[in-house]
Amino acid sequence: MTALTFADWQQRARDLHIEGRAFIQGEYSASAAGADFEARKAVFEARAQAQRAAFEARIEELNRSAANATGEARAAIEKRVSALNDDLHRGRNQLDRLGEATDAAWTQFVEGLRDARAAFRETYERD
Repeated sequence: MTALTFADWQQRARDLHIEGRAFIQGEYSASAAGADFEARKAVFEARAQAQRAAFEARIEELNRSAANATGEARAAIEKRVSALNDDLHRGRNQLDRLGEATDAAWTQFVEGLRDARAAFRETYERD
C-alpha cells in the first residue's frame, strides 16, 4: 500500500462531494424540518384560532345576557365582557409577537445551516 502524499489528499478533498441531504433507508431525502415546522405551526395556529373563537362566542353570549339584564347584573356582565375583550386583545398581541419571533428564529436557523454548509464546502474544496 502506497502512502498518500499531501497533494493526494488535497486532490481527494477537491474531488469530494458533500451531499446536503440526509441518507435515510438507502436513499437521499430532503430535510423534513421545514415541512415539520410548517405543520406544527399550522396546528398551533388552528388551536389559537379555536380558543379565540371560543372567547368571542363567550363574549357574544354575555352581550346577549347583558341586553336582557338590568341594573347591577347588567353592569357586572358588561364589566366581564370588557375584561374578556382585554384578555382577547392581549392574547392576539402575544400570538402576533410569538409568530414573528418564531418565524425570525426559524429563518435564522435555516440561514445558519446554509452558511455552515457553505463554509464546510469552502474549507474542503479550497485548492
